[in-house]
Amino acid sequence: MNLLIYGENLYDKSHFKDDFINKYGNSSDYRFFYIDNIDINQLSSELVSYDMFQQNKCIVIKKMESDEKNVNFAKIDSIIANSVNPNNSILIDWDGKLNKDIQKTFIYKNFEKKIFNNPVNKNEEIKWIQSLASSNDLNLDYNASKYLSDINDWDSLGISNEIKKLSVIFKSGQQNNNLSVNDIKHHISSPRHRYKIFALVDDLIMFREQKALFQLNEFVASGSGFSYLVSMIARQIRIIASAKSRIEEGQNMTEINKSLGLPSYVFNLTIQLAKQISFDRIKKLSDILLEHDLKFKTSTISEEDLIYSMASKILNN
Repeated sequence: MNLLIYGENLYDKSHFKDDFINKYGNSSDYRFFYIDNIDINQLSSELVSYDMFQQNKCIVIKKMESDEKNVNFAKIDSIIANSVNPNNSILIDWDGKLNKDIQKTFIYKNFEKKIFNNPVNKNEEIKWIQSLASSNDLNLDYNASKYLSDINDWDSLGISNEIKKLSVIFKSGQQNNNLSVNDIKHHISSPRHRYKIFALVDDLIMFREQKALFQLNEFVASGSGFSYLVSMIARQIRIIASAKSRIEEGQNMTEINKSLGLPSYVFNLTIQLAKQISFDRIKKLSDILLEHDLKFKTSTISEEDLIYSMASKILNN
């Protein structure tokens, strides 16, 4: 089974990827690569190696947005095209849109494809939220689900993080799990809380250790897990990189703001950071996030320890 997955609904895509790994691999034969910093020789070796005692090998290749010219992907496509092994199950997990160049590749033409789109309207958003809540033994009424959608600006990872927190607070048999807006509003992170992620990235990038650790403590105490934090920090770094590229291309602030679509406070902070950080440092930060995300997927280190390890490395690089 070889599959290419893509789309904007990051939670559904991530959940599907986990199911794929559980079905086609296990802890002993699961291999994970990032396109951005991939070891081509190691990938080639994994693709062509064969173990007579191993029925199936699961290989996951993650595409982040930083490999904009798809240089590494072109090499990977060539390797896969020339080393098809029936014992391999390959999943390409793609961030961002599939451009015309990708549609010409062996992978696009020969892999099965699955797209994970966000809901198309408010009613679909609410159905999605209620379904996710139900899978966590919660019953959210229409208004509670709408409230969750509204304050998260339709962020599937953010919403799943809030539902995870609610499922811990309103455990079945301990409190009523048929929830209204009034039941949940005091337990949900406010938009102001979500904007703090930008301030956290600012403090990490600018080496403000005391402030950064204080904010990390708040996020951990609020129930924010590693996956949510690393995805949000990675998103902000990608936004900063995009802003820096546009500044260097000579775009004016109005054009950049229109392209990025950020609230004024977040936009001003993004521009400030984009002017101060180098592309080399952006690459280092991305590598640190990739390194710790891989540890999260392949090790038994606790989420809290990974969060503080990641922050420490950012503050010292």
